[in-house]
Amino acid sequence: MSTFFHGWRRKAGCIALVMAAVLFGMWIRSQVVFDTTAFMVWDRQHEVFSAAGRIHWWAFTPWGPTFSIQTNRLTRQESLQRIEMGRSYLQTMDLNFEEMDISHWWLISPLTLVSAYLILCKPRKKP
Repeated sequence: MSTFFHGWRRKAGCIALVMAAVLFGMWIRSQVVFDTTAFMVWDRQHEVFSAAGRIHWWAFTPWGPTFSIQTNRLTRQESLQRIEMGRSYLQTMDLNFEEMDISHWWLISPLTLVSAYLILCKPRKKP
């Protein structure tokens, strides 16, 4: 067993597999719970939402300093309505609004494939 983890490939593969498992857990949780985290970076407010199987990232310039961390138990429909209301509000205000959203699967799938490759590929023999 101690020879299994010699070299960097299998260690990196295990780390990638753990990251994929954590993201999978976040995906399952996002089906039931609406999680949001907000933080300031210089003069920009950043908000990250995990809801309905997607990760949403918003960045805008607020009128004053804000910061929050929230967890709410909402249905899928309620979380999508809350995101849509927030998006429409921020787009109508002149706050230099930017957004990005991505499905959890676009992150989980490559991490799983990379971890499988790194764990299962045979290490090169030293001459």
